[in-house]
Amino acid sequence: MKAVVLAGGLDTRRCPLLMVRPRPLFPLSTTVLLEQSLKTLRGVGVDEAIICANGKTHILEEHFDDNPSGHVQLGFHDDVLPRGTAGCLRDVADFLAGGTFLVVEGGLFLDGDLRQLIDAHARNGSAMTLGAVRARDWRGGNGSAQGDEALSPLGVYVVEPEVLDHIPERSYCDIKEQLIQLLPEGLRDVVASPFEGRHRRIIDASSYGAFVEEILSGVFGDEHFSELTEVALHVWVSEGARIAPSAELIGPVVVGRNAFIGEKAMVTGPTVIGENVALDDRAVVVNSILWPNVTVGLGARVERSIVTDSFHVSVFQHLSDSVAIDQELSLGDMHGLSRGGYAVGVSAGDGPAIRKARSPVTAIAKAWRRIVRSSKKNPPGKQDSR
Repeated sequence: MKAVVLAGGLDTRRCPLLMVRPRPLFPLSTTVLLEQSLKTLRGVGVDEAIICANGKTHILEEHFDDNPSGHVQLGFHDDVLPRGTAGCLRDVADFLAGGTFLVVEGGLFLDGDLRQLIDAHARNGSAMTLGAVRARDWRGGNGSAQGDEALSPLGVYVVEPEVLDHIPERSYCDIKEQLIQLLPEGLRDVVASPFEGRHRRIIDASSYGAFVEEILSGVFGDEHFSELTEVALHVWVSEGARIAPSAELIGPVVVGRNAFIGEKAMVTGPTVIGENVALDDRAVVVNSILWPNVTVGLGARVERSIVTDSFHVSVFQHLSDSVAIDQELSLGDMHGLSRGGYAVGVSAGDGPAIRKARSPVTAIAKAWRRIVRSSKKNPPGKQDSR
């Protein structure tokens, strides 16, 4: 069976993390979001998949050149125009010829067997089956759609090849908004079928941080730590990581491959220390996600933040409640972030720190509810600096 992963979408105004990586490559505990999707697809017999992206397809290709998927053989298609979620299916029609195929949005985490959707599709003889969840669970749910509750498309589709013939060859076409209306009445039905597993939709920094926290808290089981060594209670360490004897780690914490944690450094969970991250002596990291190749200088402090690839937090500096990006932002970027409710300020390192303008919280939402409440009492500019 074949599949298409829809990895487009560059709404950096809503999610500044997309300035650094496409959403499917957001790091989790020891892998990236897309690897989880590929594992799920492999579980229902998918052996080939093509990733359709726009703007950052080369980043996806480079990642999988360096980290080949152990689950599915991959191909890539750059949706240059863009053509929309249905348009890119038509563009890879030659790859999809020959039988029923799956379509999955790249920003989804699926913890459940897709087999029930495929079986329902076969039983109904449908042209297309939409995986659906309760409308109120669109961002995330635990497979509890029941009764007459309103359903919303999840972003998973089981499709017959004949549908491709009804997608325009050149213009933009979305699956939900245009394609379903374009299908002729004589074609087999389009059916919505409940998805019975758990899912999480990664939309912005907050939903991403909250999802990583769930992984660290064991909500999705122990498989995310299966290749790690638990050196202390809920402290998991990857191969090649070095931790100084006087460093203190309070779980849940994951330390990635070849990371270094210096003398008297402190890491408090829920925290991910990514691959090749270096924490200098007396550095402190609390409730944060550090992407690969981040460095935190001597005595520096990082709290409740997402620090993206290769960012450097300077000696004795303090970074809190931020998304930190190691790149210059154009006026257009700054304007877009401002419209999305973010404020861009001078960082404690080599790049800009991006904060929500109306709240100090940009990530790890569940763990930061207390901070949100306090921010309502203390508007920005009057908050306690502790």
